[in-house]
Order: sequence, then structure tokens, then C-alpha cells
Amino acid sequence: MSSSSYVTTLKFKYLDNPFYYIDREPGGQNPSSATNDPKKKDVTSTTTSATSSTVSTEKIDVKKSFRFIIAIVAILVVFVLAIIFAIMSSFIINNPIRNGDKVEKLTDIKYPQLKAIRTSLIDPDTPEEVYNLLKRNGKGWTLAFSDEFELDGRTFHEGDDQFFTAVDIYYSATHDLEYYLPQMVTTRDSNLEIIFDRANHSGLEFVSGMVQSWNKLCFNKRAIVEIRAQLPYDVKHGLWPAAWSLGNLARPGFLATTDGTWPYTYDECDLGTLPNQSTTNEGMSYLPGQRLSKCACSGEDHPSPGVGRGAPEIDIIEGLYQYDKFWGVQTLQVAPFDEWWRPDYDYVGIDNENITIIREDIGTVYQESISLGTNLNTSEFHVFTMEYKSSEQDQDSYITFAIDGITTFTINGSALHPNQYIGWRQITKEPMSLVFNLGLSFMWNQDLDTEELDLPAKFLIDYVRIYQPEGQVEMTCDPVDYPTDQYIRNHKPAYENPNLTSWKAAGYNFPRNLLLNQCKL
Repeated sequence: MSSSSYVTTLKFKYLDNPFYYIDREPGGQNPSSATNDPKKKDVTSTTTSATSSTVSTEKIDVKKSFRFIIAIVAILVVFVLAIIFAIMSSFIINNPIRNGDKVEKLTDIKYPQLKAIRTSLIDPDTPEEVYNLLKRNGKGWTLAFSDEFELDGRTFHEGDDQFFTAVDIYYSATHDLEYYLPQMVTTRDSNLEIIFDRANHSGLEFVSGMVQSWNKLCFNKRAIVEIRAQLPYDVKHGLWPAAWSLGNLARPGFLATTDGTWPYTYDECDLGTLPNQSTTNEGMSYLPGQRLSKCACSGEDHPSPGVGRGAPEIDIIEGLYQYDKFWGVQTLQVAPFDEWWRPDYDYVGIDNENITIIREDIGTVYQESISLGTNLNTSEFHVFTMEYKSSEQDQDSYITFAIDGITTFTINGSALHPNQYIGWRQITKEPMSLVFNLGLSFMWNQDLDTEELDLPAKFLIDYVRIYQPEGQVEMTCDPVDYPTDQYIRNHKPAYENPNLTSWKAAGYNFPRNLLLNQCKL
């Protein structure tokens, strides 16, 4: 065996001196023992040893270099994989996929303090047998969101909950007699519980709760919203329980955001977009004009230029005591208005006129309403349902209301057809948020009697379930065709300060309108 080949087989057991016995063959024999000349032997041994040492050192250096390169490559591979993982994780979070289809994310809000974040929009406590419905011409609807409120003790302060927020505001829009506090909302006995009680706060005699899903949970263009709830008996003395929906461009109770958006659902460029709905103030409308109209001049502050935007309202249920009866009131509110705020009731179908009536005393200078009431028993839970679809052709759109699975009435899109001065009002295409509250106001019931109120009173909601057509689930507050997110971010003071009562007070101006200014669209 040559010295060089022997070097390659060594294990370098003696780590303190890896060249120890490098010139020894196995068995202790010297590889130069074949010669008899001592001088020759010494020279040969020395030469061989030096040569072996040189070769050994070179090979060791090569091995060290090779190992160093391998280590560097391994580190780089791990680093690259970490970057790829981070990118893919971010992509998945921002572009979630379910069953091969992209799922719209609800919001950018993070909840680092929550201990039990839900990873599905469907509450695991929802029975599987209600995951699918057959409605309207036999077409299937699938469960897109649910909350069964089974966990007791939930709180709804800002940032507490993924889907709902209980606000801390005075609701001045309807001159309420109560102040809304987050602590007046909780979950108990498998219900969402909104409590109305007598307590002095901010100069008011009563306190209550309002829960909103604004900018967290929205549904779009087509949905069935089903709410099982019990209205408080004290509706008889004026309490105003309500479950309703509002376009996400407006935040309930923040009047700067509703200024010029509520209850517009209009995509035309005509007199309907102007202040007071005319070139002269004839008393039909006291609205300031459609702030985000189709007539907005090019370059103006608008979330989707060329498209009329707003915040229509659909009231799934409101409790009212009138004519010595309890009524469950269901309503669509829109702008601009027909003459005398009267839509075409030829396109409103009532299923049972013995229990459901048209409310003739509605419609004001602030909203046009299609509103009907159905006789109710407030001692029981009822299932209140709103089903709607907004189609490309306005006449094909509709809203259907129901109580306990029985249709109360249907509004066909043609009820809002054009007239001499204005065009189609749409069944909403906006992303719609949910609101639950228990209020008290003379604007709702002029006969209310605060001394007769038996307090505390409770508005109980057993569950909320939202269905959408199979293959058309769009649960987002920021859809591509009707965006809201960036616009809200750009105008945070208006959406965060309930004391600002107008868009101008928030520091902003209405976009210029083509009909009033010389400009280009």
C-alpha cells in the first residue's frame, strides 16, 4: 500500500495531532525497510514522510473546503425555503382556498389577543342538516356563515370578536333616548343577549346595546339571512328591537359616513343624484345628494369612479306596537325617491293579507320605504328571514321576507322602476353588514310610555345564518367590483369618530357633480 493511498484510509483517530504515525504501515513496519543503506533509508523515510504530509494536508484542505461549501449551501437552502414558506403562508392567508375555489377574506383586522379564533365562517355548533337549503325555483343555497352563540360569556368590545362589535356611542340619527354601551351585550344561555336598562349615562336615562358586523362580516348581491330571535314584551311600551343590514360604505351611528350615502342605491346620472333631488328645493327630499354618484367628475374622491355607490338599508325585523297589536316590521329603504315616496305597489306581493299589512304612514324627506308589518306573538322565538338577489337586469331582482318559514311579502325589482325624473333604484349590489340593537325613540313610536317599561328588557338572538347560492359565495366587505376597504382607510376620522355629524365636519368635500360643474367623467 502506498503512503498516499494509506493516507486516504486513515480515520484520524488522534484528533490532537492528525499526522501522528502518518508514516507507519499497519503492524508498525516502516515502509522504507526494503533498503539496507542507513543513509538511503533516512532520506527515503524523510522524503516519504514529507510527501505523505503534503498530500495529507492537501486532501484535508479539500475536505474542509468541501464541507464548508456543503454547510453554506445547506444554510442557503434553509433560508430560501423559509422565504418561500413565508410568501406562501401570506398568499394563503390573503387568498384562502376552499374546495378548490378562492374564498374572499373578510377583513385585514388581526386578533392577537383572542384565545379561540374560528378558522371557518361556519360555526361548528351549527347542525349539519341545515348546511344546505332549496329555495327559489329549486336552486340550491349553501351555508356561508353562521353563529349559534352557544359559548356563554362572550364580549364584544372593539377587538374582542372576529365578526361583531358592540359600539360605544349615542345614536343621534333617530334621537334615541338611550346610550349604547358594549357591556350591555353578551352571550348567555346560548343566546346573544342585548339588554336595555334604566341607568344615567351621558345625560341620558337609559342604556342599551348595539352590535355591528361593519367592515368585518358582509354579504354581497345575493343572500338569505336567517335570524331566530325573541323580541322583548316591552315593545308594547315603545322599545325598538331591530335586526337590519346596511351598506358597508356607511357605519351605523357614525353620521359623517351616512352623509350622502344612506339610503342611496342608484347608478344613474340625473336629478336623483342632486341635493334635494332637484335643481330647486321643492320639499321632496332633504338629502344632501348622492355623494358617490355616477356623475362624479374625473379625478374626484370616489371608491369606484363611474359607478353610483351608496348605503341602502334592509330591515330584516323591527318590533312595533301599533293598533293594539304587536307587529314584526320588515322594510326596504332606498333613495332617490318616487313622488310622495310611493313605489309601485303593483310589484309588491303580499302572501297573506289577513296577517300582513302595508304601512301607509311611512316615507319621509330622508328615505323612501317599502314597509309591511306582520302580526306577532312576542312571548315566543321566531325565525325572521330576508332573501334577496340583485341581478344585472333590475327588473329581475327581488327581496322576499318571511317569518317562521312563511313568506310575508316579496318586492320585485320593478317596484323601483324609472319615472319621469329618475331612473331605476337597485336592489342593493353593495356589500351589506349586519346590525342588532335595542333602542327607544319617539321617531319610531310616538306613543311610547317610559314609565311603564318593565326593565331590564332583553332582545335575544338564538342564531344568525347566512346562505348564498352554491358556487357564488362572496362573504367579503371589499368585493372587487364594489370596493370599500381603501376608501374607508383613506377617511378614517369619519369612520372612527361618532361625534362627527357630516362629511364636511370630518374634513372632506363631496365630489364635484357633472350636472353642477363643468367637468369630465
